[in-house]
Amino acid sequence: MAPCLQKRHPYSRDRLSTFYVNVLLQDHFSWVVTESGCIIVSLLEEALHQCLTEEEEEKEKEEEKEKEEEKQKKKKKEEEEEEEKEEEKEKEEEKQKKKKKEEEEEKKKKKKKKKKKKKKKKKKKKKKKKKKKKVKDERRRRRIQKF
Repeated sequence: MAPCLQKRHPYSRDRLSTFYVNVLLQDHFSWVVTESGCIIVSLLEEALHQCLTEEEEEKEKEEEKEKEEEKQKKKKKEEEEEEEKEEEKEKEEEKQKKKKKEEEEEKKKKKKKKKKKKKKKKKKKKKKKKKKKKVKDERRRRRIQKF
């Protein structure tokens, strides 16, 4: 037997008598002692195999849990990144809307200015026309007066 499986039995009075007991597997099997004080090897092998399979299953479960946790963390990170991207898009859209509004306002202002200028020009033209008419009328009057 392997030396890792040797262990002094806790209830033995004389130090020379030893039992071969696997410390890890004491709870997993009922051990039968022969007259010489040895555990039957086949029971020990079965128990060892059972214990190893249980440990492997536990390790696999732990690994699966860790993988699931990692997946959840990745999903959370992806969701956060998507939210950040959406927020950035919304901000950009708002900026674009503001720019469009400002451009529209500027266009309106320019149109108003142009209209005002046109109106002023028209008024000036009208005034000039009126003056011209007055002048013509005065000339006529003078002519008429001369005669």
